[in-house]
Amino acid sequence: MRLFFLPGDLICDAFGVPAESDHRQVLRSFFNMMIWGALTVGVALKVAL
Repeated sequence: MRLFFLPGDLICDAFGVPAESDHRQVLRSFFNMMIWGALTVGVALKVAL
């Protein structure tokens, strides 16, 4: 599960968002959704075409 959250955690760490902050949870979810969504769409398009 840590691998799934890794991109969002790395970005939040880079921006200096504190670990105990509610903002970190929201930002981490947003960044993870963007990164994993783009990767999933890319793989789906590659497989479909």
